[in-house]
Amino acid sequence: LEPVCMCWLLQMPALPPKFDAAAAKALGVPNGPLRGRLCAGQPVDLPDGSSVTPDQVLSGGSPGEELLVIDCASLAQLAQLRAHPLIAARASRQDIRPLAAVVHLTPLSVAVRAEYSHLCSSFPERTLQLVLHHAP
Repeated sequence: LEPVCMCWLLQMPALPPKFDAAAAKALGVPNGPLRGRLCAGQPVDLPDGSSVTPDQVLSGGSPGEELLVIDCASLAQLAQLRAHPLIAARASRQDIRPLAAVVHLTPLSVAVRAEYSHLCSSFPERTLQLVLHHAP
C-alpha cells in the first residue's frame, strides 16, 4: 500500500494599506465620506476642483503570505505532486500571494534525490524551505 501524498496551503489574511491622515489633510481632503472613498480605493474630487487618488494617501499593505506544507513519502508520488495546481502555480510564479515558506515532510531517502531537489529549486528564491525527515 503506497503512502498518501498530501499538501496543505495556509493563507494568511491580507493586510490593508494604512490611511495617512496627515497626507490627506495636506491635500485638503476633509474628514468624512471622501476619506472613506479613498480608503476603499476610489479617487475623489475635492470641492476646490482638485482630484486625489488613493495612492496619495494610502501606503503599505500586502496581499498576505502563504505557507505550503508538503507531505511526500515516495518518489513515485513526485510527478503527481509537481502537477498539482497548488504546486505548479507557485513553482511557475503565477501565484498572487508571496510564498513565505515551504515545509517538506519528506523521508531522507526522497529528499536527497535530484528529482526532489529540482522540485525544491522550482519555488521562488525568496521562499524559506524547511525539510523535516520522517521514517516512511
